[in-house]
This record gives sequence, structure tokens and C-alpha cells, in this order.
Amino acid sequence: MAAAGDGYAAREVLSHEGFRTRLTRAEQQALSAAVQSSGLGRGAIPADLMADLLSAVTMNEATISCAGHENSPAAMVTGASTAITRS
Repeated sequence: MAAAGDGYAAREVLSHEGFRTRLTRAEQQALSAAVQSSGLGRGAIPADLMADLLSAVTMNEATISCAGHENSPAAMVTGASTAITRS
């Protein structure tokens, strides 16, 4: 799968008459495949899928944030002192 940057570069090369005429058929096909697999020109993500994606990102962000706080040095010290106080 091509990265988006690869797709942009491939699209630029294919759109430039001077470059395109020097490419072999195999090179043109490879560049076209890079553009296609990058998703360029496919339009926007449908609203319902975008909502699902943003919801997943928000949940993951919250999970990562909580995990980061639990493993932070301050949380570890606070947790350790709480455990000692309870003993």
C-alpha cells in the first residue's frame, strides 16, 4: 500500500507531459497503482463512517491518556504512598 505522499508524487509525475512521455508502460502502471492505492481522487469519507472513525479516535485518545497517567512517575509515587498508607 502506498503512502499518501507517494500518491501525490506519482500523480504529479503522471500529470506532467514531459515526464509521462518518458515512462515505460510498466512505470506508468506502477505510478497509477500508487495513486489508486493512496486513495487520492476517491472523494470524502461518508459522514456515518467519519463519525465512527472520530468516535474510535476519541475513545483511543482517552484510553492512551489514562494509561499515560497511570504509568507516570507522579502516579507511581502517589500509588506507592497510598499502598504504604493502607498497610
